[in-house]
Amino acid sequence: MLNRIGNKLYHQAFHTFHYFDKLNKKGKKDITRYQTNTSNIMKSM
Repeated sequence: MLNRIGNKLYHQAFHTFHYFDKLNKKGKKDITRYQTNTSNIMKSM
């Protein structure tokens, strides 16, 4: 059960990261900060 919730959160965060990664390549600097936060959250999980 807990594992399933973890997987769901992981995939959600991964897709969000990927989406913001695409936006960031268009040159939005505030997105980079969000990206960094997301990857830090992923590392701590």
